[in-house]
Amino acid sequence: MVEIPALAQRLELQDFVLLQGPFLEALASFFPAQITMELTICSSATLTKTATAEDTAANKAVTSSTIPLDLPLFAKDGKTIILTLHAEDPALLQHLNRKWLLSQRDDLVKQLEIIRLAYLDTTSGCYNLSALLNVMQRGPRNENSSFLLLQIDWQKRQFSENLQRCAEAGTLLHSTMDAAFFHCGFGLFAAMKSETSLHSVRKSARLLQLYLRQEGYTKAQVVLFDAEEAAIILSQNGVNGFDEALDAVNRRGAFGLVYASVARERRATSFRLKNNSVFHQLKKAWRGLTCFTLVIFTTAQNECSTLLKQFQSVILAAGGELILAEPEKVLIFFANKRPEELRTQIAEIHKLLQEILANTDVAAGTAGWPHLDCPKKEIPSNCLKALLHASLLGSGHNVSFDQLSCNVSGDYFFEQGDYQTAIREYRRGLKLAPDDVNLLNSLGATLARFSREVQAIACFRQVLAHEPDDHMALANLGYILLNRGKSHEGMQFLERAYAVFPADLPMPRELLQSLASLYIEKNSYDKALLVLNKWQELAKSEESYLYHRLMGLALAGTGKMDKAIHSLELAVRLFPHDALSMAELGLLYLKRGETAELGLSFCRKAVELAPHKADLWCTLAKSLLFLENLDEALAAAQQCLKLQPRHADGLHLMALLALKKKSTHDAQYWLNRAVKFHTMSAENKKEIEKALAMLSQGVSEVP
Repeated sequence: MVEIPALAQRLELQDFVLLQGPFLEALASFFPAQITMELTICSSATLTKTATAEDTAANKAVTSSTIPLDLPLFAKDGKTIILTLHAEDPALLQHLNRKWLLSQRDDLVKQLEIIRLAYLDTTSGCYNLSALLNVMQRGPRNENSSFLLLQIDWQKRQFSENLQRCAEAGTLLHSTMDAAFFHCGFGLFAAMKSETSLHSVRKSARLLQLYLRQEGYTKAQVVLFDAEEAAIILSQNGVNGFDEALDAVNRRGAFGLVYASVARERRATSFRLKNNSVFHQLKKAWRGLTCFTLVIFTTAQNECSTLLKQFQSVILAAGGELILAEPEKVLIFFANKRPEELRTQIAEIHKLLQEILANTDVAAGTAGWPHLDCPKKEIPSNCLKALLHASLLGSGHNVSFDQLSCNVSGDYFFEQGDYQTAIREYRRGLKLAPDDVNLLNSLGATLARFSREVQAIACFRQVLAHEPDDHMALANLGYILLNRGKSHEGMQFLERAYAVFPADLPMPRELLQSLASLYIEKNSYDKALLVLNKWQELAKSEESYLYHRLMGLALAGTGKMDKAIHSLELAVRLFPHDALSMAELGLLYLKRGETAELGLSFCRKAVELAPHKADLWCTLAKSLLFLENLDEALAAAQQCLKLQPRHADGLHLMALLALKKKSTHDAQYWLNRAVKFHTMSAENKKEIEKALAMLSQGVSEVP
């Protein structure tokens, strides 16, 4: 086999795909100008055969016009890279000795490593803006690619916090989505993903937003592009060309999602008539009318318009006017008629079409004017929304526009990430049915996504006033209260949601994670384990670092140290930047009897990864206190409280450190402060009070 230099391990297979142009330009300096090169991917089996051939003919001159030269690089799945040389004149290649060519491999790899560094962002571990411009200038990797922009929260108090945020985000991106990532600066990331299915790409983007939200990010906005369109924008205007799309997603909330390419055009024409001449014909028909009804029939066959001509007498008898839009879509206009007056006639026409087109489905959507505050021009849109509603009910339904149609269209816009339009649709539906639980839940969830939490809370409380055991309202209200710092009240709603959740539905991960985290925070480790066991039943739970982190913390709380260490090690393996798991792992190593150097190295590394997190300083302080290093423990605990003045464990640690130094006055101060903030648990409070009583009685040593 070919020996692989250590330096080559720094390269990745993806580098040769994305940076092929710069790599070939760099390699060209090693050979005469008349020689051309290409890089191809080769399997390990092919590489082995090539290496064997080289061993038998290492000193022979080249007699072919093509020299396959394998670079000493193995990537994932047993792949390596083959560099192939070409020359029109075979005599040129005959002067090259294969042994010399093989001796150049180390220098080639070193040169590529240097080139690679120029296209890397050292802060995030992603490729940089230069790499993105280079890739897009040469065209997307393949025609089946999608392009994503991700904007995370950037404006932190200290610049170091922004850099740390980017480092965390870069690691999380690579562990969550299979794509090539680029950091464009100031918290703006780009991704190239080999996937064009809008549903699949949106699902991946939503999952990424969920993970970022769970990690404490307050903003994770996503813009989806067609890769070719993104390449055109970058070539014409650079990153500034994305300003319009970023402004659009910013209007949709901290976790908004916008389609900016083909899907954007599709959404722009959603619930709109494609034929403008038909719309103008309708405007003439309804001019001056005090009321009217519009019905749209659709069928998969292109015979609808032809067949309806046969029923002109039926349509005219009902007072209707036949307006042909498209072969598969027909409009019937009824002047001075309301939908409720035409139910029988519309049902008859629908039945006739169904009988003739027996092998296909015919759907009908009806809407009338006046209707709430809708202008006349929105009535065709209402018909199309009713048709979408009909499609969800099954084949061949006839639906009149109502509050359920508003719910369906609102859900459509919600899935598109257009939260403002979704909110408008839900509110329009609530004007028709003010106490509709589904509409209230949908509106509340959308308002929460749009960072209008006070209004969202009002929606969920209105739902619970009618249905106290509605699990969606209970869970969503609990999430919002947690986000607003009301953990006690939030936990009560989450516990109720957990208790009444339907047994035939899979439990949401967010509910399980939130409850488990709260139980661990309250030292209710047995309850946390019960929730985590429920999480374990879900698909792919073993692939979630958050699951393993919480399981490790819960097991540690119940004294199962070895199992806790195993879970935390899995969490760090799945997400190397999981600072919380890393810090807790260091503390458990110390408690298990490992060396102080090993345990503290994990705790200090965690603090380096996220110096703005109070929990990490608290765990470092616990580790130092365990080693009786009181001065450093005190400094770490003080930093914890500087970041989060009401941190329960931090206040507890300060009281413990005061007791260790036999300062009853300071211990009492920290205890009183914790009681004032209602943050210290009853168990820890009892522990401190017992120790204070012992000191007041003259006991020299306290536990």
